[in-house]
Amino acid sequence: RKKRKKKPPKTLEDAPNPHAATVDGKYWAQRFHYFSLFDCGVRLDPESWYSVTPEKIALAIAGRCRPSDVVLDACCGCGGNA
Repeated sequence: RKKRKKKPPKTLEDAPNPHAATVDGKYWAQRFHYFSLFDCGVRLDPESWYSVTPEKIALAIAGRCRPSDVVLDACCGCGGNA
């Protein structure tokens, strides 16, 4: 019998998790929920995967600020909120 070659992922959402040792699969599956442009070079360390704020929530929070407001990211996380 011939071995079948593995088919490449159809979309980026189906791509295998290259960080499986440090990032749980449920976080990897939601990477485009966290950042809509994840495939454009977003890099996260293992801790950031567990603490990032999804992009839609961060946009809703930003929508409540006035243009003259100053935003300070005191925790200096991976940039989801600021």
